[in-house]
Amino acid sequence: STGQLQTLWSLTGGAEGVVFESSSELSTTVRFPGPGIYTLQVAVDDGMMTAHDRVLVAVQPDSVFASDWLAGWDFEALVGGSIPDVSGNDRDAIASGGFSLETQGYVGAAGDLNGTTAVAAFASPAIQELTVSAWINPRSAGNSIFPRIVDMPSCIFYLGRDPQTADTNNTLRFYIQGSEDAGVWHTAENTIPEQGWCHVAVTFAAGTAGADPLFFINGVQASSERLFPITGTISSNQGAGYIGNNADSTRAWDGLLDDVRVYGSVLSADHIRVLQALPMLNAGPSVDAGLDLAVELPETASLAAVVSDDGLPASPGVVGVSWIRLSGTGTVTFSSANQATSEATFSAPGIYVLGVTADDGAIAVRDEVTVTVLFTPVLAFSGTQTRIPESQ
Repeated sequence: STGQLQTLWSLTGGAEGVVFESSSELSTTVRFPGPGIYTLQVAVDDGMMTAHDRVLVAVQPDSVFASDWLAGWDFEALVGGSIPDVSGNDRDAIASGGFSLETQGYVGAAGDLNGTTAVAAFASPAIQELTVSAWINPRSAGNSIFPRIVDMPSCIFYLGRDPQTADTNNTLRFYIQGSEDAGVWHTAENTIPEQGWCHVAVTFAAGTAGADPLFFINGVQASSERLFPITGTISSNQGAGYIGNNADSTRAWDGLLDDVRVYGSVLSADHIRVLQALPMLNAGPSVDAGLDLAVELPETASLAAVVSDDGLPASPGVVGVSWIRLSGTGTVTFSSANQATSEATFSAPGIYVLGVTADDGAIAVRDEVTVTVLFTPVLAFSGTQTRIPESQ
């Protein structure tokens, strides 16, 4: 053994192009090529044994989860009796039957359903692959042992709440309608709590022969059992869909629902894990250094970065900003190096790259701006004239 620890950071999941400022240091800065979910691994070796750990990084998660997002309801508002579709696809859900909002949801407000008549109806999309996810907080079984989370024409995501029937109580369940017989799957008993917030998700590739759904509870894949296999072709999913009930109000949800989402693709296990963590996830600040500039000495360059943040973590709760010179032929002096706006003074002409970093105490993000500094010499002539004889 050398008595020294050797460290190595590497990318094990996500798009290529990740750059580590120093892959051999425990603390390092990482540059990502764009939005996405990345898995980074750190290996520490003492010469005899190697230990590994991994961290999941979501870069611009709002952009990541916008892809294939068909419908979503965060229950922050009822607008004329409708719950806005926050996916941007205009699938607003029409609330009725005593559907109301509870101000203390998992994140902000939540939908509050009474276990009998409350329901929110929406236009269900056509899908061949899907992911359905939600935050759930049940109070009771409502008027059925199979209360609905989301009920669509061919796909139903729901709970089993019957302690008298084997493999039914506190189970997460998925039903898909076939032209001959429907398929039904469920998790093991008591994988869903009687009460309290829980994140649930199901994924299914309807176009894949013999496919089984995958269930996730609080971001972790749960084992499941096929109760009935689907036979025939899968029925169309277009038509009327329902949140927290069915068309006849005979499968009513009693409790709270929050952040219900429908995707037209199979999200990966890493995506589900991030989705579950998203409400409490520190997204890190964003910073834009602005457009490249050109100035002429002795002028200064007016820098104006745009910085935003989600307010996390709670401590310090503010974002620190700092300007630095990354490269250039001379020195740079900043009038306000720790402010988003600053004047930069240059000692010599040339091309300079300046960096601005926004740091929320947990995540630091940097952007760069290039400043081209010009210098035009001024030629001065005196009034004295000198005559040179032609003979010279």
